[in-house]
Amino acid sequence: MALVAEDGSRTTVLAAADGLSNPTAIAVRGERVYVTDSAFVTGVDPNLLTARFDRRSQGGSNLGAPGSLDGA
Repeated sequence: MALVAEDGSRTTVLAAADGLSNPTAIAVRGERVYVTDSAFVTGVDPNLLTARFDRRSQGGSNLGAPGSLDGA
């Protein structure tokens, strides 16, 4: 999953190391990001990742720890 800034620059914020294998949908509500990962191709560990989006930190954007309900 990539975060795209206003200037068009991109930063990878969630990847395979975070548990993604086949992300299928993303939803944002307030400071929360929810990513469903169906694992259609791998058949291993379908899951729902959650992260906290903090626009105030480090120049405007930062994602908290995947799977963390408090972003810690």
